Amino acid sequence: AYPYRTVCAPPMRCTTLILSRAAPRAYGGWSSPDSEGRHSAAWARFGDGDGAFAVIGIHNLWPWPAGPQQAQTRRFAGKMAGFDRQSLIVAGDFNSTPWSFALHRQDRLFGLERRTRALFSWPVRPWSRHKLITPLPIVPIDHIYAGRAWKTVSVTVGPKLGSDHLPVVAVLTR
Repeated sequence: AYPYRTVCAPPMRCTTLILSRAAPRAYGGWSSPDSEGRHSAAWARFGDGDGAFAVIGIHNLWPWPAGPQQAQTRRFAGKMAGFDRQSLIVAGDFNSTPWSFALHRQDRLFGLERRTRALFSWPVRPWSRHKLITPLPIVPIDHIYAGRAWKTVSVTVGPKLGSDHLPVVAVLTR
């Protein structure tokens, strides 16, 4: 269903990807502060003229110890300067809850509207070194942002697909 896969450009290690039905006009990525490439970002530009837009997928660090996640957020926000904020979509695992000061700071830095509001998406399979199990997701740490050119039709969580997160599904229109 999604024949195009956008990941960070080599030689960067990157586990963040964007799947799409349309071929991107340009793409790239931003490296991870960890050696495994797990906390990186990928971006892709689609369309032409007035219909052009960009999508950025991000996986943030954990919020502890204090400091590195905030530095990563500032770095990603700075890199967003090269994109048209009106038509930009940013989605990912931000490892921050809607009630956290970190996410409120990120909202201001990104300058986009966060379209998610407390959609509990994590965890949905055993987690931690003790393999703890929760019957339902208990933390809303996955978020979608979009510029003013986009109107929100719906935002929901999707079914289990094998990840330790439920997918967040947003339907946006212009």
